[in-house]
Amino acid sequence: MKIIHILDDYSNRSGHSTIYMIEGMKDLGHDVEIYTSDVRLSALPPNDKASKVKITRFRGIKIFKKAFFPGVIFRILFDKNPDIIHTHVIGYFSTFITGYLKRIKKYNLVLWADIDRDVPPHKGVLGKIYYNFFLKWPAKQANIIQVFTEEQKKILMERTNLKPERIFVWPSGVDYHKFQKKYDKQLLRRKLEIPNKFIVINVSSIVRKRRLELSLRAIKDLDVFFVHVGTVVDNEYFKYLNNLIKELKIENKVIFVGQKFFNEIIDYYLCADLFVLTSSNESFGIPILEAMAAGLPVISTNVGAAKELIENGKNGFVINDNEVILTIERIMKMDLKEMGNYSKSKAINYDWKVLIPKLEEMYVKLI
Repeated sequence: MKIIHILDDYSNRSGHSTIYMIEGMKDLGHDVEIYTSDVRLSALPPNDKASKVKITRFRGIKIFKKAFFPGVIFRILFDKNPDIIHTHVIGYFSTFITGYLKRIKKYNLVLWADIDRDVPPHKGVLGKIYYNFFLKWPAKQANIIQVFTEEQKKILMERTNLKPERIFVWPSGVDYHKFQKKYDKQLLRRKLEIPNKFIVINVSSIVRKRRLELSLRAIKDLDVFFVHVGTVVDNEYFKYLNNLIKELKIENKVIFVGQKFFNEIIDYYLCADLFVLTSSNESFGIPILEAMAAGLPVISTNVGAAKELIENGKNGFVINDNEVILTIERIMKMDLKEMGNYSKSKAINYDWKVLIPKLEEMYVKLI
């Protein structure tokens, strides 16, 4: 089966689900290729030479946090017809152009729709033009639209009137076995220069929707240490967080370690005691799943797949904004090992070795 993935940007060093999706199909023996731009939208630089699949980069320009790379149009038009074109993130150039070219080339189109429940409908003349030409119309050309959760499927049906059989729920996964290495937590903390205290961790890019201030305010009166792993995207917001840390006088209880590669991030998960996510919205919430694979209890606001991944009282809690401090205190008194083991027992069901064959099955049905 010939599968072409088309993305505005692709970095095989990010640990993102698209890497496992693409390389997983290659491992099953399929002919897989990537068309993308040379525009950097992701935080981590790519390493194309280390990729399992062929990557073709087209010259592009960055427009409104998206990449425009018209060279891919001619490649699609003059290529031999692939069995599947799988394009990623509805509303981007790659999904827009593959939707329109499908009328000429007649390929099977799978479109990944990254949907946040809190994103309001598009309003005004420009908003409606963008919605109809870049979102709704290309989506209607797809044979299958892939979403992460049943809730996203429901939202997409409400916004586009698509039939349920055209929407494929395929959650993000985790490389579960990478988190199961032998380690000594105390030695790992010394290596990472993390104090030997109750460690609360958050792994995410630093942007306002993460609402890290909720965690910072919560730890003020708790005997815990907060570790954040992730790149700074919003510098003004990061400045606000640092001022808040000084205001709360918790400089000795917080560390921002910055951008790390995925193998390094795993070590930070493993040295922690609890994962906390306080975002206002997420499409799935991959760090929740990663934390579970590392054997951590998880506290999260009701975003993404939180309610599907977390069972209150068993491996964590799904909370309201004002419940962070009380829930951390509650978990500190509970059996962390038992909760962590329950997290692992759920996370293994999302291992890529379980999920990739289900994706293959969907592809086969299309052709």
